[in-house]
Amino acid sequence: MGTETKLKGLIVIVIALILGVLMIGTVWTNSQLPAPTYYAVMLKPNGDFSLPPPNAGNWTTEGCADPDKYECIDEDPQDGNTTFIVSDQGDANIEMFTLENMTIPSGAVIDSVSVFAWLRGNTTGTVIDISLDDYWIFGSNFMCTMIVNSPGVSFQNYSQNWGATCNGPAWDLIVINTMILVMDQTASDIVTLTMAGAIVYYAVFPYTGPQWDLMGFVPLIIVAILILIVLSWWKLESK
Repeated sequence: MGTETKLKGLIVIVIALILGVLMIGTVWTNSQLPAPTYYAVMLKPNGDFSLPPPNAGNWTTEGCADPDKYECIDEDPQDGNTTFIVSDQGDANIEMFTLENMTIPSGAVIDSVSVFAWLRGNTTGTVIDISLDDYWIFGSNFMCTMIVNSPGVSFQNYSQNWGATCNGPAWDLIVINTMILVMDQTASDIVTLTMAGAIVYYAVFPYTGPQWDLMGFVPLIIVAILILIVLSWWKLESK
């Protein structure tokens, strides 16, 4: 076998080894990246909304009073029949509340948002819409609505989650911190509500910038050694 043939064969082997080592190094590095950490923050009502529509504000209270109806539904955990608000027996009865603001760490990403409500109906014909709404702030049709049909006559928790967005822009702190909570009874029966609010889920990602990783140098070292071997052999053969 001539020198030229040997050299070509060696070059092919070296290239194959380099590609294999680089692939192994890439798989190892990716498998070691830590997963994000997820957090949940509950946002409770912290005030009665000051600019309701004409048909709002006619729910009655137990354990609180205007202008602080929110104090009937902001406890955690829920207190059942101790404090609550009750809708009028008629259609289109609305109550609106502001929610607590929140902050998230730099680089964190809001994953999803839920609305929840502990409530009970009077009969099986009750229907209530519970929404997270930015309409009164931005004047746009941004409303995430959970429809509760025929809730039970004992207090239960009802909730609904929305992913990256809901009828509007992606979740961010501006949207989150301007949402209001809207209770809209849409059927002519009584609804009793003892606790409600929103839950924001967000992810904190680990630092993924350049890191000193010994394993990351292994492919480079092997490549350098192989190149030196090939060059040395080539030099000897040329003499």
